[in-house]
Amino acid sequence: MRVLGIEGTAWAASAAVHDTEAITHTDTDTADTDATVSAHTDAHATFIESNPYEPDSGGIHPREAAEHMAEALPGVIETVLERATDRYGADPIDAVAFSRGPGLGPCLRIAGTAARALSGSLDVPLVGVNHMLGHLEVGRHTSGFTQPVCLNASGANAHLLGYRDGRYRVLGETMDTGVGNAIDKFTRHLGWSHPGGPKVEAAATDGDYVELPYVVKGMDFSFAGITSAAVDAYENGAAVEDVCFPFKNISSRC
Repeated sequence: MRVLGIEGTAWAASAAVHDTEAITHTDTDTADTDATVSAHTDAHATFIESNPYEPDSGGIHPREAAEHMAEALPGVIETVLERATDRYGADPIDAVAFSRGPGLGPCLRIAGTAARALSGSLDVPLVGVNHMLGHLEVGRHTSGFTQPVCLNASGANAHLLGYRDGRYRVLGETMDTGVGNAIDKFTRHLGWSHPGGPKVEAAATDGDYVELPYVVKGMDFSFAGITSAAVDAYENGAAVEDVCFPFKNISSRC
């Protein structure tokens, strides 16, 4: 089956065509419930086209992101459709999938409308996919683990989950905001453009340690305090590199 997927949850207008028949699975030990399953994928099984929204400064503005999505998504979809037709000939798509949330509402509506229109025009099934589940499933199938413990850190979402018997179970989660939002808030205060994560990581390589809070309660964690403390440290005269160093390291430990 060849599936055209549409991603439009926030800042990246993206589409891809994936051929499921190019993947094979091999159990290392089918008698063992913890057996590792290896997934072999043809290098040409998937092709992706993406047009990200990149503001000049600050974080993502929902209205601007939606405007970008409306402008960029048709061209992105057209590109992958043309590539699919060139490779597979007539009727190259068997189904259309799209990210139905969580994400920014205005962007989700545009992506969902595009997916429904495409599904109708191609006369193929339409499948809505949970954005977070998509992240987790890619990692699970790529790694080959059958019962993994997964860290989901995407935007406002931060969860520690375990997968077993076909279900994900939440073991721990953020008590306030996600690490992505924490980084965005800090870098917006600095005036850095989105995405801020790579900029924090680059600055941290030249920094020295300053104390920032590390909050973990049981299996749950918090990022609001470290963000406020990082902003305060910077405003009180600490070098941005010295703030980024513990901010990066503590965020990755939470």
